[in-house]
Amino acid sequence: MQLLIYTDGFASLPHENRIEALKANWGFKCTCPLCTANTTTISASDSRLTQISELQSALPTSPDSRPHLLGLLPNLIELLDDEDLVIEMGAYEEILAYAYSSFSIEKRARYWAERSKRHWEIVAGKGSFEAKRLREFLGDIEGHGSWGTWKEDPWEGVGKGHPWDQHEDDHDHDHDHDH
Repeated sequence: MQLLIYTDGFASLPHENRIEALKANWGFKCTCPLCTANTTTISASDSRLTQISELQSALPTSPDSRPHLLGLLPNLIELLDDEDLVIEMGAYEEILAYAYSSFSIEKRARYWAERSKRHWEIVAGKGSFEAKRLREFLGDIEGHGSWGTWKEDPWEGVGKGHPWDQHEDDHDHDHDHDH
C-alpha cells in the first residue's frame, strides 16, 4: 500500500514529480514497486492519478446532488483501488452507503458500508470512531437517520444511466427502468 505517499499529499503527482518531492521532502529515493516500474506501468498509474484528481474536483457538494454522487463515486473508488490508495476510500464508500440509505436501498447501503468499515479499520484502526460508526450503521440501517430521507425518485427523468447499470443488474427498489 502506498499510504506514506498518499498521506503526504504526493499521490496525485505524476511519477517524476512524486520522485522529486519525496527526495526534497524526505531525503530518499523511493524504490517501491511503482516508483521502479516500467514506463508502461508508470504511465498507466499517472493516467489514473490524473483521473482521480479530475473526479475529486468534479464531485458535487450539495445534498441535492446525491444521485450525481452515485454515478461518480464508484468510478473514483475503482481508480483509488487500482492505485492501492486506501486513505480516502473509506470516506467515499461511507458517503455512498448513506446516499443509498437515503434512497431506502438497503442492499447497496450495506455493500458500501461493509467496504467502508473495512477500509476505516485499515486506516484508522478497528477501535476507531469511524469503524464503530459503520458497525452501528450496519447493525440497523433502516433505523439510521439517513434512511428514506430522499422523498423523490432520484432517477426520474434521467433515462438510462442508473448508477448500477454498469456494475450490477440486481438491485432492490421500486423503480420502473423503462423511460
